[in-house]
Amino acid sequence: MQVLYEDKAMTISWNENVNVIESVWKGFASSESYRKPLEKLLELMTSKKATKLLTDMTNMSAVSQSDQRWTETDFAPRLIETGVKYLVMVHPATPIGKMSLKAMQKAVEELDLPYDQFNTDNLEEGRGWLRNRP
Repeated sequence: MQVLYEDKAMTISWNENVNVIESVWKGFASSESYRKPLEKLLELMTSKKATKLLTDMTNMSAVSQSDQRWTETDFAPRLIETGVKYLVMVHPATPIGKMSLKAMQKAVEELDLPYDQFNTDNLEEGRGWLRNRP
């Protein structure tokens, strides 16, 4: 696995064994530290021509309502434009992280998503699901 980007909020890696971008949240992120790595993620999805994305949110904490709205209205449509076909979301472990994710997922589902999504609490299960996708 090759680390492509890292800051205090997220690590983004390229797993060439399954041709997937993996992002790992490290914990709470202020608005700037929340959005910056997601912008980088979009850039890397495009430059790697990646069609698979695994987002490990195990350590993700609360996401502000303004960042939730930004994710729903700005980030998610641009993620779709990268050509992503398969998305794995590893759920947050904390109740507050789960609440933030649930709110964002509900809004994003209204976008008529053009990719297959797999939700799990287990990172290896998510990787296994992606391994079985073209």
